[in-house]
Amino acid sequence: MRKIGPYILLAACALVLYLIVAFSMSITYDEDGHYSYGWKILCDVPERTISFWDSKMPITALNVLPHFAAEALLDWKRPSLNKISLEMIEHARVITVAASIGLMALLMAWSTRLWGRSAGLASGVLFCLSPNLMAHGTLVTTDLYMALAATAVLYTHWRFAQTWRLRDAIIAAVALAIAQITKYSCLLLIPVAFLSLLPSLWFELRKKGTPGPWRVLSVHALTTLVAAILLINITFCCQGTFTPLRDYLFRTPEFQRLAQIPVLSTLPLPLPVPYLDGIDFTHHHEHTGETFGNLYLLGEIRSRFDPYSKPFYSYYLVAYFFKEPIALQLLFLSALVFIGLNFNLQKFACTEWFMVCPILVYFIVQTISSREQIGLRHLLVIFPFMILISSSQFREWAAFTKQKRLTYAALLAWAAVSVFSYYPQMIPYMNEFVFNRLNAWKILADSNLTWGQSDDAMKEFLKANPDVKFNPRDPVSGRVLADVNAVSGVWRKHSMWLQRYEPIGHVGYMYLLYNIPPQPGQPEDLPVTPPVIKK
Repeated sequence: MRKIGPYILLAACALVLYLIVAFSMSITYDEDGHYSYGWKILCDVPERTISFWDSKMPITALNVLPHFAAEALLDWKRPSLNKISLEMIEHARVITVAASIGLMALLMAWSTRLWGRSAGLASGVLFCLSPNLMAHGTLVTTDLYMALAATAVLYTHWRFAQTWRLRDAIIAAVALAIAQITKYSCLLLIPVAFLSLLPSLWFELRKKGTPGPWRVLSVHALTTLVAAILLINITFCCQGTFTPLRDYLFRTPEFQRLAQIPVLSTLPLPLPVPYLDGIDFTHHHEHTGETFGNLYLLGEIRSRFDPYSKPFYSYYLVAYFFKEPIALQLLFLSALVFIGLNFNLQKFACTEWFMVCPILVYFIVQTISSREQIGLRHLLVIFPFMILISSSQFREWAAFTKQKRLTYAALLAWAAVSVFSYYPQMIPYMNEFVFNRLNAWKILADSNLTWGQSDDAMKEFLKANPDVKFNPRDPVSGRVLADVNAVSGVWRKHSMWLQRYEPIGHVGYMYLLYNIPPQPGQPEDLPVTPPVIKK
């Protein structure tokens, strides 16, 4: 018990922290869509009849299962969609919190196995201090499930690379297959898993007398394919499986051209229709901008409806720079320096590469190819691997000098003060590089700051202050409360005229409060500056 006691204590602390965050937020914009689609999965009707269910996945059926089972037992019949309430969605967050604690346990176990007890405990502390994981590891969405799945995939592939045994190959393949029902972005885990194995494979093939792991790799690939197809079919209720491409009603030109190829068009696909339909839906929405607002970064707006509008190639770098605690950034950089100073090619290939590889691949792909730049949450998958890398420098804690221990303790204390200065409002967290929190919208907007998490607080504020005008499009005087996305121009129906004034307060960091002085003359004396739309 003495050995696992500190781990259990850290997990208990994380559980309390996450539950408080989960129950302090209003229902965010995407949660009802994820919850209702999970409900549809349990009702055996996974078709995507509305665009709101474009990228939703079967994994959120786990969040629905407790309430669904209770309704079924109570009524002795299958519940319908009209049974869903906001209170049910709020309670369902507990399942995501449980998955978050599972991710924390996996990180501590992996770090301990690699670098010892002190590193394992450090990874648990860093997990508790991650505002981005805390923000999205408490919601009924798929971001946390993807982070957990990706960590499990790379962990099982790391174990596989240590032994090259058939059993470990099958376990790694099953983990990779399970990841495919969490989020479409997990398709990228297939090349990531292969790339993570390549350096270890090269060293394995160099061993004298080794027969080579090709047979085991073949079994791994075949198991991944079969397990993924079976799992996708089961979770999507086998709806429309073996439908040929020509019978699909694709929205994107790429899929339409694919369906016109003579041989491919007649092939019966061993995948359910809602699965492929979701990929098409997601690709269509990303290129048309139908499901998100204008792109915004550092005061610049780019139209979501312009298909030729280029993404911000610095978007995720800037978002990470401002939304990750400075102390945790320094710890990550110092860990990279530590790895560099103690670099050994074979050791790096067989350990740290399994964490560096997914960070590089996901960061590069999201930066270059994604037009849906609406929040750092789309890169939540890389944070567990950053925690693992950061924890590696704590491996020799017992041998640290007093000064070195105090330095690391000071960094962790700084991170704690920074994070808990926002607690429990974790979605809008910004570090000390944003000195004036009321001006955070000048750097980032959309789900980096506002995702509906403070709507209940906003309604209470407006009820208590009936004189306050809410999101006015035209210039007015008096007290005004406006959404960050309305002020920044992310929405088409914006209140960008407020940009010439300084806010005097906020409601949950999501809504800015202004006191607009009386203006002489007519409304035309207050010209509205139009948004600058850049391609």
